Amino acid sequence: MHTVHIKSWNIDGAFTLKMSCPDFRKTLQLFDINFFQETHLRPNQHDTVILPAGYQIFSRTRRPKADFDKSWGGVAAVVSQKLSLKYRQDLSGPDFMVLQIGSTLFYNVYLLPETSNWPSVLESDPCEALASSLALAHMANFSIILMGDLNARTASLTAYPLDPRRTSQDSGTVSTRGRWLCRMLAEHDLVLINGTRRFGDCSGNYTSFQGTRRTVIDYAITSRASWDALRSFSVCPREVGYDHAALTLSLEIHAQILHTQSLPPRKQKKDVPLPTITSLDRLLVSTLEAAKDDEKKDLALFGPVLATTEVIKVSVHGLCSDEGKHNAKAGAGLYWGPNSRHNSAHRIPDSNVTSTYAELYAIAQALTATPEGVSLEITTHSEYAIQAIIFHAADHATRGW
Repeated sequence: MHTVHIKSWNIDGAFTLKMSCPDFRKTLQLFDINFFQETHLRPNQHDTVILPAGYQIFSRTRRPKADFDKSWGGVAAVVSQKLSLKYRQDLSGPDFMVLQIGSTLFYNVYLLPETSNWPSVLESDPCEALASSLALAHMANFSIILMGDLNARTASLTAYPLDPRRTSQDSGTVSTRGRWLCRMLAEHDLVLINGTRRFGDCSGNYTSFQGTRRTVIDYAITSRASWDALRSFSVCPREVGYDHAALTLSLEIHAQILHTQSLPPRKQKKDVPLPTITSLDRLLVSTLEAAKDDEKKDLALFGPVLATTEVIKVSVHGLCSDEGKHNAKAGAGLYWGPNSRHNSAHRIPDSNVTSTYAELYAIAQALTATPEGVSLEITTHSEYAIQAIIFHAADHATRGW
């Protein structure tokens, strides 16, 4: 038996940003399987993501747009290589993926809100595709673990009358999707885990935070036969700046664990020391050293971190109306947390403004407002800003940036 620890989170398009942060990558190593929904990745973009040591990534994206506009939806899994698993593309579908470990299937699912027009963005009805996949898995006698954002409100309903009773903070109206979900789970002997007494009162906490609206739409689900194999379940505290809370689940399964050292290590050839006589020699050595790993690259480009403090987090956003016109107007907002006296909105005085300019202006305002020597984490939805500052910084530096 092996205990598998899983985390699932709708990351609301911030996947590449979070994965660029070393501290965030370290948190992934607390779990064997990390599921993400709404990654907003393009096809093959996951190959550019920096991963924790000993982990691999699987990604399922939407079809690319003809106008190269921003991608939406999508799911990804960052998984420990110690697990002997298989990516079941035959059982995967639009905005959901299936991984197999032994006789257990792990579903990572994002379902569009039920009022969304799926034919404009997906190849097939995501609900029908998911139901068909689960039917095949059930008929093949697989154990099933399903986690993700299902955009379904079930209140305290159970899929089957004899299932463990649930108590949810979301006591509002059960949605049409919620009733469909319960019927589908009952057909395939699946059980809702959120809100069950076994895992405490907090297991029924809200998972989605849209303005002042609070709901439970993110779920963990298990086969009825696997109920006794569950070891823990929790709804994590909401992270400031994000509109979904993460879920964690631990269970015992029969699984083969890969050996980390099946072959004797190969002897490394000793590096021949390079000369350091001239300034050009020393420049070459420092350049090669900086290219050895990502941390050294960052160190050479941005300089050393001289102080590390408790991280201050801020979400920034810039917006431009009538872009490209003589009367274009732009503003920026900074959100430091609930009821923070530092929360602010700014009118951008320049006349020749764009949405991209507004996003960069918001980031600059956050940097200006933060004292030197303080660790700062900035959240932005601007892909351009993220790409320019993080991924293309080295290229810009060679051009005198």
